[in-house]
Formats: sequence, C-alpha cells, structure tokens
Amino acid sequence: MTASKRCLWLFAFSLCCVPWLARPAHGGWLAGYDCRQAITIAPSITPGDLTDFPLLVSVANPANEVFAQANSPSGLDVVFTAANGVSVLPREIESYSSAGSQLNAWVKTDVSSTAPTTLYMYYKGGAVANSPGTWDDNFKMVQHLEETTGTRTDSTQYANAMTAYNGVAATTAGKVDGADVFDGIDNGAYLAAPDTLGIGPTQSFTHEAWVNLGDSHTTENKYVMALSGRNSIRGFIGSTPNAGIYWERNGLSAQSINTGLDIRGAWHHVAQVYDATAGTYGTMTMYLDGQPVGSAPVVGATLRTGSALYTVGTWATTYGQIDGTIDEVRISDSPRSAEWMAASYNNQNNPTAHVAAAAAQAKGGWLQGYAYRQEITIDPSATDANLSDFPLLVKITDPANGVFANAVSPAGLDVVFTNGDGQTLLPHEMEAFSKTGSPEMNAWVKTDLSADQPTSIYMYYGGPNAANSYSPDTWDANFRMVQHLEETSGTATDSTQYANHGTPVNGVTQNVPGLLDGGDDFDGIASQQYIAVPDTNFGIDGDEPFTMEAWCRVIDDGVSSQNQYILSKVGKIGVRVLSGGTPDLGLHVEGGSGAYNSIDITDQWHHVAVAYDPTVNNILIYLDGVLVDEAPQSVTLRQGGTYYIGTWTTSYGWVPGTMDEVRISDITRSLDWILASVRLQRSPSDYVGLGAEQIPEPATLSLLGLSTLALLRRRRRR
Repeated sequence: MTASKRCLWLFAFSLCCVPWLARPAHGGWLAGYDCRQAITIAPSITPGDLTDFPLLVSVANPANEVFAQANSPSGLDVVFTAANGVSVLPREIESYSSAGSQLNAWVKTDVSSTAPTTLYMYYKGGAVANSPGTWDDNFKMVQHLEETTGTRTDSTQYANAMTAYNGVAATTAGKVDGADVFDGIDNGAYLAAPDTLGIGPTQSFTHEAWVNLGDSHTTENKYVMALSGRNSIRGFIGSTPNAGIYWERNGLSAQSINTGLDIRGAWHHVAQVYDATAGTYGTMTMYLDGQPVGSAPVVGATLRTGSALYTVGTWATTYGQIDGTIDEVRISDSPRSAEWMAASYNNQNNPTAHVAAAAAQAKGGWLQGYAYRQEITIDPSATDANLSDFPLLVKITDPANGVFANAVSPAGLDVVFTNGDGQTLLPHEMEAFSKTGSPEMNAWVKTDLSADQPTSIYMYYGGPNAANSYSPDTWDANFRMVQHLEETSGTATDSTQYANHGTPVNGVTQNVPGLLDGGDDFDGIASQQYIAVPDTNFGIDGDEPFTMEAWCRVIDDGVSSQNQYILSKVGKIGVRVLSGGTPDLGLHVEGGSGAYNSIDITDQWHHVAVAYDPTVNNILIYLDGVLVDEAPQSVTLRQGGTYYIGTWTTSYGWVPGTMDEVRISDITRSLDWILASVRLQRSPSDYVGLGAEQIPEPATLSLLGLSTLALLRRRRRR
C-alpha cells in the first residue's frame, strides 16, 4: 500500500469507524481567518429576549489585538459568528481605525435576558462587504451620520439617503462615531423622497435618535425629527425645554405629549413609538433613555401622512430648526417594544458595560487528541476584583450535557481544561464525576478571574485519560489544607500539595449530602465525633497570617452547654459557632479572648471564614462573604499539635451538624477572594455559563483521527 493510499485509508477509518469524527463540525473555526475573540453579551443588556437585534460591538482598547492583526485598513475582514463559531452573522462596520484604536460594528444577533450570549469576532482573513441585512426588514432608514461631507447614507436595504442643507456640519464627536451639528438658525438635513419609507396612515412606526441639544433662545418650537411636521419628536416648546412628541390626524387636529423634561447639555436617546394595534386608533408613546416617559391614545381618525419631506433637525424647511448634535437616526415601520428600546439605550449608551471581548485566540487552538469541548464563560459579576490562580468550581448536573455521553472515562479522567487559547492546560481536580443515576460533575479549575470582562476557558473530553483525576497545583501554595469531605469512608484526604490528611474519630458519618457533593456529619456531644489532622505540614506558627473557612449546617440540638467549634487548633484557636448552645459566631483564642458576633447560623448552610492579618493585628470574621466583624488583637499559633474539624479538643467543644469544603490557608485571604468563593460555590450556575458542545473543524479531523487510531492501537496491545 502506498503512503498516499495509507493516509486516505486512515482518514476513511477515522470517519467510518470513529463515530464522533463522522459528525458535521460544530463550534469549529471559521475557515479563512487566523484570529478570533469570544464576545459575551451580559443578560443585563435587556429586560426581555430579543431576536435579530442590531448589537453595537465597540472596541477602543489599544491593547486589543484586532487593531494589530486585522488585514483590512477599514476593518472589513472583521466578521462575526454565532456561538457555534461558524454561522456568520450579518454585520456593518461603521468605523474602524487601527491607528486610533477604534472599532464600531453593528451585528445582527439574538440576545438573551437570562443567560450570557456568546458570539465570535474573527479577523486576519478575507474582507467582507457590509450587509444591509444587519438591519431587519422593519428598519426603513438607519442613518449613522458618520460621513464627513455629502450624502448621508442609509444603511438599510431601502437606500433612503438624506441630503444636508444650509451648512449642516459634520463632527467626529457623536454618540457613536460621527454625527451632524445643527446651528438652530436655518439648516437641516432633509430626506428627498419620504414616500419610499412606506409608512401609511394606519401603519405603526418608531422614530428614534440620539441628541445632544444646545440652548435655543428663540420662541419657535424646536424639533429633532419630523415627517413634514405631522409626526415628530420635539425638544423645545418655544424657548422652554420640554422634550415630547407631536402628531396630527386627518382633518389637521393635533395631539402631543409634553414631558416637561429638560434634555439639554448631554446625550439622550429619544423615541416616538406608534402602535396602531393598541386601542381604537392606536397609542403613541414617548421614550427617553430607553424608558417610557409618556403615553396617550390617538383620538379620532388615522394619522396624517403624505408625500412631504422627512426632516432631521427641523420641523420643516423654514421652521423649527434645532440647536445641537444628532446621531443614529432610525425609522422603523413597526412599534419597537419596551425591551427593544431599553436594550438599544443600554447597548449604545455604554456598550462595554454589557458587551465584552475575551482574550484573543489563534487559529488551530484545539487541544490535539480530544474529540469535544465546551467553552466555559465566567461572568465578571462573580468577583468584585481581578483574582489570580483562583480555584473555580465547574459544576454540571444537566443530564443532557454532552460531557456525560461523550467523556470516555467513567470517572471523568479524560476531562481536562485549558485557558482561552484552547491549548494551555489548566490544573484541575475532579472531585466528583458520575454518568449514571443522576449525572453530576464537580471540577475545580485553577484560573484567573476578571471583574471587568467575562473569563473564557475550555473543557475538553473524549480523549486520552489524564495521569489522574487531579493536580495538587489546582490549589495555590498558600492553601495548606483543602478537605472536600466527599469520601465514603476512611481517611479525609487533603487535596493540596501538603498532604494534610485527616482521620475521622468516633464514627463520623461520611458521604452525607453536602453543599457541593458529599459532606461529613457530626452528632455533637452524643458520640463526640471529629476529624483530627496532625500539624506536620501546615507551616503556620507564631504571629503569622491565616484564613480558616468552611461550609457548615450547624444544628442547635438543645443538649450541649459547651461552646462548640467547627474548626480549631488543639484548643489554642478555633472558629466558634455556639457558646453554650447560644449562637455566637467568631474566632476564639486561647484564654477566652478573641472576636465574636452573636449571629445565628443554625439549620441552614452558611459559609464561615475567619482570617488574621498580623500586619495590623486584626481578626476578621466573614459570614457568607460579608465582613460581619473585626477586632484588633494579636494572635499567636503554637507549633505542633493537631487541627480539629468538628471540635475544640478531643474532650470538649463538639459541634452537631454537617460540614463541607473545609480549608486553611497561610495568608489572609481578601474579602474579594472570599466573596467570589461564596458566589461561585453557592450558586455556580448564576455565574458560570456553558457553551454548546463543539467538535473540531474538518481541517483538524485527520490529525485527530490519526491520534485516535494510534490510541486505539495502543489499547489493543495491552
């Protein structure tokens, strides 16, 4: 068999005999592009789900690689796809400057109000023309007004261009890129053929624009935009600031909504929405900055329309000229919803608050040998500060998640994690993995977290088994003990590099339901149960910093009159939760001193943490991520002895209840660290999003097929 035929046979084998390779690519890399970034839209952008929304993606960070790597000087090789990485979305590049580090792109996409929406921005590839399909069929005119001179171009399929009259001035200081400036005397921009808008006397419509108004000193009414004075958004009544809307009916009778709001001196989003289906003759609503500020039923016959001019910056060619700057003028032949208007304002007013670009990825960023992956996105709201080397909990319980069907190992040994480049492995520990019964995965992954933008990592599976299910390096060197307490029996295993394992004493009930997975149950004074951990590798001695923390569900059994402790060191120092049966959360130091706060934490799961900062001699007490007390006091730990979980000593202080995730660090963990721990452990699904299952693009399949075939051959030889 020739070499070429052998390669063809191997590739055919990979497609026919390895089922996952025969599937079409999902989440693969868009062919022809070398670089991409994940774009995450926070659900806070909209109060309701939206379809075909024109999303503004604005990038102004000079360090963003799109400015160094995009091929086209006008940014036309910047394209966007849906979350699967290959379905190209219609987009319009309004402006791009590598020298000025500015990208403004409009992307047509669905947006969720309940979970982050993920797109991909690709670049360093072939140029693609702007698409009028960026704007749905109901958009009759979209004017960005970014032109420096000449015709103001409509971005929609309807080509409703505008002509500037009487000295309208272009400026770069718009709300989104450029805009037009009106002097309030005799200039305006006019649409020469308004009939092409196709909005009839019974047709719903939406008029909207961004305005930054000056102070007019005439007695004329002033208008932002108007259809021959018949349907209009007004900025002034005479010389009185009074944002509102105005409309005429057949027969020349008029109605208006005057809000009495002064919108001078700052950028505001204004909109007039007519819903012809609401009420007998429809309802008119005024929106300001994404919120409805006035609404009224249309009284009488249908609205007046006609073949007159559509004007921006004036009521008519000789009356009502506005003083100020106008940007992003849009007309739709549908009544845009309240959710749509709120999202438009949120997105355009502060795009980076809701739309974030993750770290750049290079083409070929698939971890070789693995058949599947999912992108994991950590919302920036998970932490109030940037954190390094944080142990992130990735918890999956959805039986439909592909990791349960497609991971090769029953114990999840082939599940691994990388950072955002898709190739750099991250240390991880698989605490629990089960495909049967109620499928569940609990994995701890060491990663950095950002408080400014979403953090993206990848979970791979369907490949070779890792050496074991965890790396001690998952836990930074300051973690001296991490006890998950998930063991069904025997030794309580420490996950850190220091191997500070514990011994259950007097029949501790192991593998009861914990907060995250398994936990240990202690019956208090009844059987005097505890876990003993020898102080051989903790390295916390003398006047040194430390943090003790645990999840606990303490029970007030009404029996013990002793003080009761969830964690201590040989009667020298301990985290006390009950004082003779009375709620008393705090740190108890040998000799009866310490810091306490009489908070009742019984009968519910709570995260308790006590930290000591020797630089200021301060004891810090945290409950559920909140600092509830602090006290200036020196604390000295003695070398040697034993750490106890569930008691103060072997003869005193047993606590009744269940414990999970007991940890000791040799540093003072920050409030931000502790709060992020609470958020991501108590409600991981609120902050950690799982993308759709992806398989490699076809260009990678042959490599994976060969590596898989080699793996199968190795297994056959065993």
